[in-house]
Amino acid sequence: GTSNWNDANNWNPNILPNSLDNVTINTGTSISITNAASSRNLILNSPGLVLTIQAGNSLIVEDKVTLTDGILNINGGTLILNGTIASTGSGTFSGSTSSSLTIGGISGGNIGTLNMTPGGTNNFMGNFTLSRSGTDASVTIGSNGLVVTGIMTLANGTLNTGGNLTLRSSSIPLTGTIAPVNDGARINGLVTIERFVGTPGTIDAATGFDATSSGNKSMYSMNINTTTGAAVWESVNSTNQANDTLSAFKAYRISIRGNRLNDLSVNTVGMNTLVVLRSKGTILTGPVTFNTSGVTANGGTNTAIRLNSADPVGYSMIGNPYPSPINWEIIKDSSANLDNSYYVFDPNMGTTGAYVTYNAALHINSDNTSAVNKYIQPGQGFFIRNNNSTNPILRIEESHKATNVANLTNVFRTTTTLSKMYFNLTKKVGVDTFNMDGNAIAFSNTFNNAVSNEDAGKIANNSDNLAINKTGTFLSIEGRKIPTVSDTISIRVWALASGGNYQLKINLRDFSSNGLQPILLDRFTNTQTVLPFNTNTVYPFTVT
Repeated sequence: GTSNWNDANNWNPNILPNSLDNVTINTGTSISITNAASSRNLILNSPGLVLTIQAGNSLIVEDKVTLTDGILNINGGTLILNGTIASTGSGTFSGSTSSSLTIGGISGGNIGTLNMTPGGTNNFMGNFTLSRSGTDASVTIGSNGLVVTGIMTLANGTLNTGGNLTLRSSSIPLTGTIAPVNDGARINGLVTIERFVGTPGTIDAATGFDATSSGNKSMYSMNINTTTGAAVWESVNSTNQANDTLSAFKAYRISIRGNRLNDLSVNTVGMNTLVVLRSKGTILTGPVTFNTSGVTANGGTNTAIRLNSADPVGYSMIGNPYPSPINWEIIKDSSANLDNSYYVFDPNMGTTGAYVTYNAALHINSDNTSAVNKYIQPGQGFFIRNNNSTNPILRIEESHKATNVANLTNVFRTTTTLSKMYFNLTKKVGVDTFNMDGNAIAFSNTFNNAVSNEDAGKIANNSDNLAINKTGTFLSIEGRKIPTVSDTISIRVWALASGGNYQLKINLRDFSSNGLQPILLDRFTNTQTVLPFNTNTVYPFTVT
């Protein structure tokens, strides 16, 4: 015979098994499933046996899988288990970043233990789904661990992690996330969450941080004073003390100085290396509500973490509480007394990073060279701003998750057909040119030329700032009425380097002229430049 499951001549009798048949494999070392396959019960009991589901194919087991000896290799295929798992010997499951495992069915109680093959990527799983509707249905992850690189879906049943579950993040698209969790599902135990950022060095025994030659602080949080309600930046002084626990509700501003292959206490040359951050704890599920008294989730309230109540246009810094992208446009509609925009620090901007704004009303960000869009990333912190109120409410729910892998990419797309202008401030450093800051304007007669809810404020960078000056209010995004012949838009730059070589770039590719000709007026040189349509205009200038 052959080593092909789908060859009827390999079976006794000579017919392919179906969902009513019990399958026992006692001999052989390599068997492949090259088409859709099924069985009622499946027993693997042969030393060295590997049953492999070839890429794009599937195996459905309706009742019990018994792995006495051998490996059930999901490979690049799909395994659906509608019954129980019996690991009576050394047999294991094996997977990869392209594997899919679904535990379905309707029977309740203990499903069994998912024992993965140790070593390399054998315990990896691209997508994992638990959808067992029976009473008290639960499955346990074995000690060899399970590493999810795609989407984990929890529809029904309990997943007992035993501290052995990892959501792996090895690149932007290969980042494990958790889809919206249904009411009938839950996770018990600790989970390790990774966040790819772009590493053995010396550890400071007193603080737990990596030792550096300067000893400067590298981790901060914007906390709200519980007495005054005001926001204040505070440093995180240690990570190795008994009470040093990260909160899923908080955001942290971290200077990541490379990975631990480089000892920063003696050498800073190798700082710019790729990093994966890891945290381990319980997964937060269900709705999360922030207000000025605290944050409520999982039936409890933490009064130490709250929103800004001291300033009607004040900022609060929040962390994405889920290991999944979340959709700001839906979140904003579910919240109250908040600006339409959220703000993030984009480290890819310029030479030292810059703040970028995304506006839910206009569906645009403030700088079209940035990847910031409506999807707040897993592990990402962000700022929100009060909308003329000291009683803001922010609601984030399971339905706000956007776990499609496309939402993890660096591509920004806009679905709006609004007329738009983009402004970018660039600086030449040596032979390289860096984008330092950016603004955006959208035009519609539904907007207001006064400062209003469709506008987004400007968070100032440490240097090299560009803003729209709207009657003395600095904006990163502005919504304006369709231009008229008498309209003037004021752009301000500040904190520029003396002697620096800069360029102002005006992008009119998405601008509808309404029969008018835009002109750039340089108030310093008192010169005018006609701005052509459907292109970028580059206006160079030097700071003296």
